[in-house]
Amino acid sequence: MNATFDTIQNLTLCIKSSLYRKEPPLLNFERLFAVVQLAHKYGVDDIVHQGIEALTECYANKDAAYDKPNKLFADLADVHAIGAVHLARLTGTPSIVPVAMLICCKIPRTVISGWKRDDGSVVRLSEADLVQWIVGRETLAKRAVSDYLKVVTCVPSTDCETPNECRERIMDAMATLKQSSYATLGESRIMMGLHTLAGAVRDKLNPRCSTCYYHVPKVEEELLEQVWKDLPGIFEC
Repeated sequence: MNATFDTIQNLTLCIKSSLYRKEPPLLNFERLFAVVQLAHKYGVDDIVHQGIEALTECYANKDAAYDKPNKLFADLADVHAIGAVHLARLTGTPSIVPVAMLICCKIPRTVISGWKRDDGSVVRLSEADLVQWIVGRETLAKRAVSDYLKVVTCVPSTDCETPNECRERIMDAMATLKQSSYATLGESRIMMGLHTLAGAVRDKLNPRCSTCYYHVPKVEEELLEQVWKDLPGIFEC
């Protein structure tokens, strides 16, 4: 028991330093995962709260899904999202789950096999979470096609300056959709890459028609924002 609390006490210093001063030493996910589990088991609520606060700052933020640098963790990788879901369920912190599940969608094979920790143990999604992850991933893939069509069909816009040319050019964009596989579009949505898909549409537009040219980004931004709003429902968090 003493060894257990010594471990918790030592790791607490690292957590507090990273959370409150944003200075080295940065957190190690493997260590944080271990200490939160341990603290939860022995009812050390303050330590659980600190660990979950660190995870929340990361996984309740869409930046994590865009692979943007994280200032708290030195080693954060996509595979750690499996551990984040596990800790979220363990501690009753559903706000962590949507982005963590979205990141899991990027590593389907690893999600099935599980996250192998340094000690050789393997952490997997629960059966219920695995089912919801599969359903959510499929939902996002289908939505990719639907949203892409919304981007394509928003041209010519109401105030289009060159409707004939814009209409002709958008037909070329439609041809791109026909040439793209369902899986490719689905993966792009899962990677939150609607900007990339709509960018391909915009590249085909007439730059002389400022109305359509700048209308597409507004549409894609609205669609992406809606995805983020719907994410908890998609993964039933």
